[in-house]
Order: sequence, then structure tokens, then C-alpha cells
Amino acid sequence: MNVLVTGASGFIGRHVVAQLARRGDTVFALSRRAAPEGGAVTRITADLNDANAMGEAVARAKPDLAIHLAWYVEPGKWMTDTERNAESMEASARLIDHLLADGCERIVLAGSGVEVVQPESPYAAAKGALHRVAEGLAGGGAGIVCAHVYGVFGPGEDERRFVPTVVNALLRRAPVDVTDGRQVRDTLYVEDVASALVAIGSSEVMGTVDIASGAPTTLRELALALAAEAGGAELINFGARPYSDNELTRYVGDPDGLRAIGWAPRFDLGSAAGATVRWWRVRAEAGATR
Repeated sequence: MNVLVTGASGFIGRHVVAQLARRGDTVFALSRRAAPEGGAVTRITADLNDANAMGEAVARAKPDLAIHLAWYVEPGKWMTDTERNAESMEASARLIDHLLADGCERIVLAGSGVEVVQPESPYAAAKGALHRVAEGLAGGGAGIVCAHVYGVFGPGEDERRFVPTVVNALLRRAPVDVTDGRQVRDTLYVEDVASALVAIGSSEVMGTVDIASGAPTTLRELALALAAEAGGAELINFGARPYSDNELTRYVGDPDGLRAIGWAPRFDLGSAAGATVRWWRVRAEAGATR
């Protein structure tokens, strides 16, 4: 089938594109940054906020399925920035209008569990408004599903986030200050998140689906799993940093919706931590040889 992926060069998007291409779909990968084309992937460089460019992209791709990942994701700001979240919502609504007008049969809107656990946040409000607008525009004529991603880590993650911060400090044999690590998270390896999105897109499920592991862990356990691969567990200073103002102490989804369509993760915590550390180690070694 023809599949349009927005946010295709992002952390999750690049893995979604790769998995779709491997299974033989004709993939149109849309992102703000130019990228080389290859195989069955056609790269489209355009900004989500450019309404004309979005219309042209949809007309070119003529997608049967769209997986919409593009959104404002600045670390530390994405959940609270009212203006940028509203901007992403309005641009996404225009995109959905183009998709429906062009006959797209199924649209997966990626969001996060923050919509459930902190519904009063600007991010959650904007995502919720988008989902209602999408369902209203579709009017039952197309399959709209909202995928709430919970914890995710792996290759290509923003270096300012928790996992890369810990891994890169350990690889440098430098101390790293973290909270007490008692926060409970439902973490998945990024390739599992990508495969879940692809599975949702290929299913007939409607409404909302959580992309979650069903095996919650604490941030302390996650950090120690990374240290088991990178070494230097003694360098992690648990309790040296306070919780942030909007800290989520428990962030756990319900995997039943995914289980109902036959999806299950391939990576457990140990294998995901190992693959992540290896990726960052190779990157660090490549930088050291330049």
C-alpha cells in the first residue's frame, strides 16, 4: 500500500519508515530536513505548517494509510508550550483535511500517555482537540486511531533526554546526577514502538490504543540496565537531582489493545538497553576517530 509518514526523520519516524519499507510498502517519508532517497522510500521535504506543501505532498503520495508523527517535541518544553502545541494542532488538522479529501482510508495519529495522565497540559489539550477534529472530519468515512506512546528509548534519541544522558556519561566514565529513580515507567525500545505503529495502521482497530509494554519498570532499574552494558554503575548519583515541576511519578499504559491485534514487543529491558548502549558506543568511537 501507499503510506505517508510525517515526522519521518524523527526519533520514532525513521524506524517506522524502515519497517514499512522492509515489508514492501511504497513509503512517502515527509520531514522538514532533506534526506537521501533509497529503495521504496520517496523523501518529501516540507514543513507541516506549510498548508500548500502539505496539500502537494498528499496529492503526490495518494496514501492508503497515513502515520502522523510530526509535532512540537522540544525537550523540556513540549508539554507546556501553549503556542507551539496549538500551532502543531492547527497544522495537523489541515493535513488531515487534505488526507480525507484525497481518499486516505486510515490515519494513525501518534500521541503519548501524557494525554491520559496530565490531560490539563497544553500538549494534552492540543492532542485531544486534534483527535476530536479528526473524527469529526472523517465522519465515519475513514479509520481514525489515536496511538498513545508511553516510554520509548533507543538509537537516535535526543541527547538531552534521560537515557542518552546516562549512557553517554557512562561511556565517558563521567559521573551523572539523576533523581532517586523511583519514577515508574512503561518503557519500550524504539523499534518495538515503530512496529506497534505499523501494526495499528494495518489493523482495523479504532479509537485509542496505548503503545505500552505491560511490564513497567523504574528509572533506577532502567539506568542500572544501561550500566550493566556500559559499565560504571557507581558513577550514577541517584538522588542528586530533584524532581522537575511536572515530573510524572507513574507513567504506565495498558497493552491490551495491542495484544488484541496480535502485537507483542521483541525486546525486553536487557536487550533494549544492550542495543541502545552499543549504538551510542559506536557513535562515540566514530567521533573520537575524526
